Amino acid sequence: MQKTFEITISGQVQGVGFRPFVFKLAKEFAVKGTVCNNQDGVLINCNLSAKKAQRFLERILNDAPEISVIQSHSISEISFQEFKDFKIVPSESKQQVNIPLTPDFAICESCREEIRDTTNRRYAYAFTTCTNCGPRFSVTTQFPFERKNTTVDAFKMCVSCQEEYTNPDDRRFHSQTNSCGDCGIKLELQDYDGKQFYGDQRMLIEKASDLIRKGSILALKNTNGYLLCCDANNKTTIQRLREKKQRPAKPFALLYPSLDKIKKDFNLSSIEENAVTSSVAPIVILNPKESIDNLEKESIAPGLDHLGVMLPSSALLTLLMDELDIPIIATSGNMHGSPIISKKIDAIQKLAGLTDYFLHHDLGISFPQDDSVFRFVGEQQLTLRRSRGLAPNYLNARKSDDKILAMGAHLKSTFTFVPNFHTYVSPYFGNLDSYDVLERLQDNLKQFIELFQTPPNVVLVDEHPQYQSSILGRELAETWSAELVSVQHHKAHLASVLGEHGLFASEEKILGVVWDGTGLGEDEMIWGGEFFTYQNRAMERFLYFEYYDWLAADKMAKEPRLSLLS
Repeated sequence: MQKTFEITISGQVQGVGFRPFVFKLAKEFAVKGTVCNNQDGVLINCNLSAKKAQRFLERILNDAPEISVIQSHSISEISFQEFKDFKIVPSESKQQVNIPLTPDFAICESCREEIRDTTNRRYAYAFTTCTNCGPRFSVTTQFPFERKNTTVDAFKMCVSCQEEYTNPDDRRFHSQTNSCGDCGIKLELQDYDGKQFYGDQRMLIEKASDLIRKGSILALKNTNGYLLCCDANNKTTIQRLREKKQRPAKPFALLYPSLDKIKKDFNLSSIEENAVTSSVAPIVILNPKESIDNLEKESIAPGLDHLGVMLPSSALLTLLMDELDIPIIATSGNMHGSPIISKKIDAIQKLAGLTDYFLHHDLGISFPQDDSVFRFVGEQQLTLRRSRGLAPNYLNARKSDDKILAMGAHLKSTFTFVPNFHTYVSPYFGNLDSYDVLERLQDNLKQFIELFQTPPNVVLVDEHPQYQSSILGRELAETWSAELVSVQHHKAHLASVLGEHGLFASEEKILGVVWDGTGLGEDEMIWGGEFFTYQNRAMERFLYFEYYDWLAADKMAKEPRLSLLS
């Protein structure tokens, strides 16, 4: 006997091709009903017998799209509804968003093949995406994830793209970022004086690659923000970039054209290879081979024996690297200490003295993001920077009954927001000494509050009253009438490790050792090198270095020789 069942799938299930997947599965099962996105994930209403409904759900869970992450599901019988067929219906969000937000995904192999195929209509189109890849969080304006809620909505699909979008048998069926060279995003190449270069996308990319080969610095707008690019074997250009960017020693990241070329130059474990080629497309810190000879290693990473390496994350970078076929430097488009730039007008104003040429495009970026950075110690992955491809989700975090905003620290800043059953970690911002970084953090906070339509009722700040994150947190707590909680810096580090390993409820006594420079202590002394015990949800400072005289204010924290002198 046919009944109507409601199935809810929650997790990272929007912007990953989940509704087209359910649609095709429904056709296979001869199911009538509907599927849509809502504030909780994906909602399916269908007419089936109880036994067949269970089999349908099992197939959904077992065969879900590879880039989806299902965290929970439910099925229940509801009042009978008559359906004539199975449809993807417009999404409705009448309540606050309660799902993980979808991160950006690196270009997939199918799209990579299309932009290289001279017979394909997307040949050399620099913004090719599908249901399995492309920008998501970077272009989001609100949720649920629908084209109308993204910056891609500014580009009306042509007849061919619309046919793909509505064809259940097409790979781009309900692909929200769908576009092509006829209706999509445009490239623009110019020099620092504003002189334009003309031609189609292929010609502009060829010209841009030629400029890099000849020793120029190129500011390129990727789908998550600007990158500064130059030849990784041109010592003179690299030094010029260092001087202009005011970055005398910090290492630069490398962009490689292919995995084969990375393997030729680096000792790559299987787990490192999996990370480099993953949908996150992070920078991975790798050990170069002694035989490597096509890189200015000392200029790229002065005094270091490892280098940060990544593969192209977008169609634009893929086309550029296909044309170049050499490793290049691809570092964040900003002045040292400032946030990554995403708007053309800002790039022209702030990067004109840094770069020789610009490669712009006209897709809006809602949330600019740096590239994520991984390092591996054996099988252990260390996430050194959590940004594009990961932000803003932290899946499977501990639940809270409160709506909590954690303001983070002063250096390497991020914030974390828990407005519902999920935890959202902002992209990496940088150091809050910079006014521009602080302004970016404030803008992102405002966007998050608007996105989730709720302010926090608890604000966590660092114990140090002069951290910009603490100053802003106190102001916001007062504005929102939220409870303000100060957390000692090193206790926060131990708490993060306890949370990561699910040890908050442990009944065993735990020793926590925190070596993280300095932080203001609860006794208003400077702490650094702490031994804590944790038991019964209480943390006690157990052992520590003896106090000694503090010299030259914050300068002492930055110059260890002053500690030695004291």
